[in-house]
Amino acid sequence: MKQDKETKEYLDENKAIYQFVQSEGWGFVKGKLIKQIDDLQSIMNLEGAKTPEEMVMDIKVRRIVIEELLRWLGSVEGQAKQFEGNEGSLDERDRPSHIIRS
Repeated sequence: MKQDKETKEYLDENKAIYQFVQSEGWGFVKGKLIKQIDDLQSIMNLEGAKTPEEMVMDIKVRRIVIEELLRWLGSVEGQAKQFEGNEGSLDERDRPSHIIRS
């Protein structure tokens, strides 16, 4: 089945993401990012000279950043899983099919 340019670009991007997520490099990157997220979650890293209001604001901002980072991680890994599913269905569509009528 011939793909249009946009579909090919999308599938090529998904394939590259899939290959990276499957690589050892992704494990290192994800591990470092998770460590950064853990550090952000720690209240031990809050500066001591802040007012209680500033500390509350800092915690709220950190929570938003953490949620966005985790959403991004999920999106990247989800896109890789989507490639696995799409690859098989595209291969099936490329095979000729026959309808047999009796």
